[in-house]
Amino acid sequence: MAILGCSYRMTELVTENKRISICSDSQAALRALDSRTVTSRLVWECKKALGALAAKNKVRLMWVPGHMGIRGNEKADRLANLGSRNIPEGPEQIMGLAKSQIRRTIMEWTEGKHKEWWSAAKGCHQAKLMLGPEPNSDWLRQARNRGREYTRLLTHIMRNHGHLKYHSHKIGLVSDSTCR
Repeated sequence: MAILGCSYRMTELVTENKRISICSDSQAALRALDSRTVTSRLVWECKKALGALAAKNKVRLMWVPGHMGIRGNEKADRLANLGSRNIPEGPEQIMGLAKSQIRRTIMEWTEGKHKEWWSAAKGCHQAKLMLGPEPNSDWLRQARNRGREYTRLLTHIMRNHGHLKYHSHKIGLVSDSTCR
């Protein structure tokens, strides 16, 4: 946001034929501006503003380490701190949650729904005997990491389609229904 504001301000001042260095301690912002793909409207606007400024000037973006006593950076940090107390402005909606929090919430909701489905599922007798009344998400994660053959076998067991003694007993191929 500061790089965008700087670009707009330099354009307002009708700056031409100058060498402009914009310093930032945000590696994430600089990487986003350097990326070929743009996923944010804010980054898109910033690229456009920098492009307009660079059309009449030589513009250079530089990374500076934060909290290292660099005068301009320390002043920018103080201003950012003051600005964080205000209601956010910008082209995108502001959501006060980290992506990791959103992912965790979705994962917990998905696991809850799966547990509900598992409890209400009819059949799957052998799988429920093996896995218990509630499948353990850590156990399922480990099973996913074991490879395709193991996952295929597990799917057969959970869906009651595998070559199990229980199934073979039901159709009369073996006398004992107990699995190994």
